[in-house]
Amino acid sequence: SDTHIAIALADISGKGISAALLMASLQAALRSQLLATGSETTSTAELVARLNRHLVRNTGDDRFATFFIAVYDSATRTLRYTNAGHLPSFLISRDGPQQLSKGGMVLGVMEDCCYDEEMVHVADNSILVLYSDGLVEPENVYGEEFGIKRLQQAAVYVQASPPKVVAESLMTAAEEWAGTPEQADDMTVIVARMN
Repeated sequence: SDTHIAIALADISGKGISAALLMASLQAALRSQLLATGSETTSTAELVARLNRHLVRNTGDDRFATFFIAVYDSATRTLRYTNAGHLPSFLISRDGPQQLSKGGMVLGVMEDCCYDEEMVHVADNSILVLYSDGLVEPENVYGEEFGIKRLQQAAVYVQASPPKVVAESLMTAAEEWAGTPEQADDMTVIVARMN
């Protein structure tokens, strides 16, 4: 709606055509749910539970997805979110980063999973950072992963920059840590300024 925006990120297990088809199915199910009348008041936990049932009923036992969704209400400056087994997204304000990890297990494994929704107040000019595991898993020459803590530190360092600059900076930091632009997994990052 005019005051609500939904931001989501998913990561499908496996690679190739079957993973791409599962992502397309998940994306279509998500859009269908979000376009339904009254969806802006549906809890993110209920939305994630519906997506989980969809995946369980339409995929094989060897497929699952990690998933994170947040709904920001600019009128009340609140962010409601549910994290389904995804790496914790984080919200950065003047007070530093806040991990967004509340939710439940990955999608597509068990049909009757319960998920939790958390609501947080968003300080003016905060940024929301969502990312895939490919951004924190690059290893340096000593076999040390870039990791979530370094990613958060890199984001805090450039938090005043425009979202596109923050996203590019995080990707560059991970590549520099690894010492190569080649990556073992896809690197996805979403940065949104919460005004």
